[in-house]
Formats: sequence, structure tokens, C-alpha cells
Amino acid sequence: MRRSREINIFNLSMLDVIAGAMGAFLIVMVVLLPSYRKQSAQQSPADIAALQEQLQSAQMELERVQSANQVIQTEAAEQATAITQLEEQLKKTFLLIHIQWASVGHDVDLHVIDPKGNEFFWEQRAAAGSTGNLSVDSIIGPGNEVFTDPKALPGNYQILANLFNTHGQADQTTVTGIVMNRDGALTIPSTLVDVNQPMALMATIRVDDDGFITVLPP
Repeated sequence: MRRSREINIFNLSMLDVIAGAMGAFLIVMVVLLPSYRKQSAQQSPADIAALQEQLQSAQMELERVQSANQVIQTEAAEQATAITQLEEQLKKTFLLIHIQWASVGHDVDLHVIDPKGNEFFWEQRAAAGSTGNLSVDSIIGPGNEVFTDPKALPGNYQILANLFNTHGQADQTTVTGIVMNRDGALTIPSTLVDVNQPMALMATIRVDDDGFITVLPP
């Protein structure tokens, strides 16, 4: 994009130079033509006609260059707008948080708290004014839970896991996870969750203003 912008600016500058040079040429021709007629007594009508034809041709070429210059200026403005919009879009990033557990019978719940304080989990999958959503909810393990946000806001996202129900199995299980985004995937540290303890903080995700994501340990 940067190279394209530099090429367009170069072309625009060259057209400005050409247009300016041709304009100066026409001014010189207009100023000197009357004097040339007076001082050239031996100038034939054919020579004068040829000079006038050259002047007219130069004027037409100048108008053509000015028209092309205007087209390039318009295209350059449109490209600048498109680049600005693309840069703004790149500041946003989609976010996919996926946790899983391999133990049989356990019901683990994913909780995600976004920068606005909205908490997403099985009972509140979405929030007003947010594009985030808890899209997958498993109730009996082995299981998976998934949170997605196509336009994640800058700030910190807390990832928590809660062993909601053991269904008669062990009181603990290990939960693993990944965070997928526009730049790839990052690993969430493995976390041991216990039915007798409050939900465990697995990690905090920081989304920067430019859309870059970092996984912070709990």
C-alpha cells in the first residue's frame, strides 16, 4: 500500500511539473508572438500559420494533461480514503476463545468478561451493544465451550472456568484452551478447576488499540 501511494504521488508530481511547464510555454508564446510578428518582416504567412498551429496544439496538450492530472488527483483521494478505512479496520480483530476438558461427565462453564464488564456464559450468551457471543456450551464432558467476537474491543478480557457439575465424577478436572485471532492462535495455560472452589481465572487477554493480542497469565 505504501509503495502504491508513493507511486501515485510521484505520478501526480510529474503531471504537475509537465502541466506547469506547458503552461509556462503557452504564456511565453502568447507574450512573444505579437513581438515576433512585428520583428520578423520576412516571416511568411505559412510560417506564421505553422506557429499558430503549434500554439494551438500545445494548448490542447496542456488541457489533456490538466484533465489527466485531475483524474489522478481524484483517484489519489479515493485511494487515500480506502487506505484510511483499511487501517481503521485492521485495528479491529476477531476473537475466538475455546476451552476443552477430557474428563467424562464433568460440566465446565466458560465465563468471559469483556472490557465493558459484560459477562458471557451459558445463562447470558450475549450482551446489548456487544458483538460477543457464547456460541458453544457443553454440559457433559468431554466437552468444549466457545466464545466469539468478530469485532473485539481494545482492552482486557478475563477468561474463567467453573466446574459447575461433576455428575458423580471426581471433584477436579483440568481445562485447556486457545485464543484464535487474526494473527493466529495463542495457548491459554492449563488450569485445574475444583467443584468446591470459585471459578478459576485461566488467563487475561489484552487486545491493543491496533488489534494485537497478548495472553497474560492469571
